[in-house]
Amino acid sequence: MIVGCLFAGGRGRRLGGRDKALITLGEAPLWRIAEDKLTPLVDVLIVTGPTSPNWASPQSGFHFVSDVKIDGEAIGPAGGLLAGLRYAEDRYGSDGILLTLPVDMPFVTAATLKRLIDEVERGKPAVVAADTTHTHPTLAGWRAQCLEEIEQAVSDGVRALRRLMRITKAEELQFANTEDEFLNINTEEDLDRARMKFATD
Repeated sequence: MIVGCLFAGGRGRRLGGRDKALITLGEAPLWRIAEDKLTPLVDVLIVTGPTSPNWASPQSGFHFVSDVKIDGEAIGPAGGLLAGLRYAEDRYGSDGILLTLPVDMPFVTAATLKRLIDEVERGKPAVVAADTTHTHPTLAGWRAQCLEEIEQAVSDGVRALRRLMRITKAEELQFANTEDEFLNINTEEDLDRARMKFATD
């Protein structure tokens, strides 16, 4: 069983504090763009973050799962990953699969998401998308069997997803010809670029 997990906990500081999930390309908010891609590939959809977004509801298709916090403090994407893995393991056991996608990466293709799932289904504990210049640790497939190692690492103070990748021996899955596919919308310039790309696709 596959859990599609949308990371939507970023505060959008470089975008004036806007909720990234509500930014629109065309007439669709980013969360809806992600939902359309994830729905055909997964058995259930969740969204993680420090607080439940207003758009997350049974009607939206997303169940909210609160990020894991340490001493009441948010710990970033590691908290979302840990929350998602706990959800997958609790419902589907150690063979459950968690597919993570950041809400601010709207051009990831369904084929890329499917490839991540396929690699985990073949037996790899975790795979993370990479291109020729960057690794993208929030775009990944994780088997729930990684939960125990990640819980221990987070308890020991690890917060960076790249370190969690190394601890779980996650493999980088290389993608070629990914011009703009892995574009993260972090700044106004990124948003302008995304809207230009959306208009010409």
